[in-house]
Amino acid sequence: MLLFTCAVALMQLVGIDPMGSYDVTSGYMKGRMILNNSILNNPNALGHTVVPAIPLVYYLCIWKRPVFVKIPSFFLILLPAFTVFNTQSKGSYLAGSFTLLVGGLYKRHWVLQLAVLFFVSGAGIFLIKKLPRMDEFDKDEGGIQGRETAFAFGYYLVTERNPYKGVGYKNYYDVMNEELGFGIATHGSYNEVGSTLGQIGMCIYFGILYLNVRVLLIAKVSTVQQERILRLLVILILSFCVSACVIDWAFNATFFYLAAASSVFHRLMYQQQVEIAVEAHEDKLRIEHEHRVSTASYNVHEGANLESDQEETEVRVRYWNKIRWYDCLIAFLLVKISLRLWEFAIEIDF
Repeated sequence: MLLFTCAVALMQLVGIDPMGSYDVTSGYMKGRMILNNSILNNPNALGHTVVPAIPLVYYLCIWKRPVFVKIPSFFLILLPAFTVFNTQSKGSYLAGSFTLLVGGLYKRHWVLQLAVLFFVSGAGIFLIKKLPRMDEFDKDEGGIQGRETAFAFGYYLVTERNPYKGVGYKNYYDVMNEELGFGIATHGSYNEVGSTLGQIGMCIYFGILYLNVRVLLIAKVSTVQQERILRLLVILILSFCVSACVIDWAFNATFFYLAAASSVFHRLMYQQQVEIAVEAHEDKLRIEHEHRVSTASYNVHEGANLESDQEETEVRVRYWNKIRWYDCLIAFLLVKISLRLWEFAIEIDF
């Protein structure tokens, strides 16, 4: 679906424009590509939406695939890459770079990880700065000034005015209009959650994101297909978390889809561990049974308890499936860390 979205967006460049996107792109957006529908009608929304497709195509069609599948798949990567390039969205460039970096280094040897990080700290940053509009990355630029104003007002709401409960769902704009005489968008999902739902809402929001990541980190996969799905989910969640810093999609369906997909994957992996444990227990009972028969010490009563022993083992599988106090503590610490980073983002000069 992401590739289809990219294709429809790019068709405006060759005169095929069923949504009337080109007039907006070449007019009001001054050459920054949009897709003229309800949710992708600005460059940032389009860029942040399709940028995860680059690593997704890699893991779906290139990673551990036959060579005749890999070769044409490299051309598919060009669709989202060229779309993001034409949006000229600085946030999309940064989110895509971070996602590609983490996705590429995931489960790699630590020597390779250090080498890539060393390269990125030099040549990588130099190349990113050569992308369109990245030379405008300073606090005097209008877009960044708008975000700074939105972040500063949101920080005031979440730390001073309504620190615990916030100003209420979708009340940010009205409250800002009342206090400052004008209203703008929150320009960030975490800003939206914190200012409207307070630190309690942030704790729940970060808690859900943390649980999504945790169930993937502890997952015990046994097939290439499971590993592929695991990596796809990691990419989607990381991309969402990074893009959420600079785009308003806190309560979009994507957030709930990711939580649902992670939950389903966790339950499947848990059930797999149950089946492995039961199989291991049955093998153990069979070996004990054969040993007892061979030593003439087996009795009928012990054989009758085999099924009950198996059922008892099924509920004793060692696999995390319950929220503990330390999980709540981690969610609380994530809120405190995010507030410190929030303050740093407002005060830093660049």
